[in-house]
Amino acid sequence: MIRRDVPAVLIVSNVFSGLAKGEAEAFGYREFPMLVFPHPLTVRATEEVYRFAEEKAKQLLEECMEGRI
Repeated sequence: MIRRDVPAVLIVSNVFSGLAKGEAEAFGYREFPMLVFPHPLTVRATEEVYRFAEEKAKQLLEECMEGRI
């Protein structure tokens, strides 16, 4: 998607974030926006997951607006 100038964000749990970073770098993306969630999500209340997702989305938007991503 990014190669086509379409904004993209990788959503990954913290257990797999290192692997995701390595894969992104292997494909030539040293900086790749990621939302890292605590693992596992299945044991968390739906409200907690939504709240976390909303916080991370706001953080990502701020970083984009500030040109950090």
